[in-house]
Amino acid sequence: MVFTLVFNVRETVDLILRLIGDNPNIIKDINLFTPYPGTELFDLAVENAFEPPKTLEDWSSFNWSSINRKNTPWIDDDRARLLEMLHFSSCFLEKNNYLDPVRATDPLVVLLARLYHPIARMRVKRLFSRFPAEIRLAQMLGFYPRQA
Repeated sequence: MVFTLVFNVRETVDLILRLIGDNPNIIKDINLFTPYPGTELFDLAVENAFEPPKTLEDWSSFNWSSINRKNTPWIDDDRARLLEMLHFSSCFLEKNNYLDPVRATDPLVVLLARLYHPIARMRVKRLFSRFPAEIRLAQMLGFYPRQA
């Protein structure tokens, strides 16, 4: 039986947007919960088909890009699509800070990031995860990892 983590994505997104409004210099990234050994949620995840990484090295690479149905059985396809959109778009929520990592790259990338900012805000604010063409484009260009 797959369990459902009780959390409200809407409340989380509203908090992130409010924090950005209060301090646009915050570092923000929406990421996936990692069920670490010794926690109550780890035990619950294992009871519900979670197969934890076997080695410390495997744990170090457990992140958004390593997600698959095998290691996150509690996330259905719709929720996985929403989380992927939130993870990708959250990097572009503040108008200027997202450029810091890409300033030294191709000016075209900087321009695309600037153009994507309002789309990212709309996607996150409305929890709109359909037709993620920008994610697929970023994956094709090698700027964003594909899920395992």
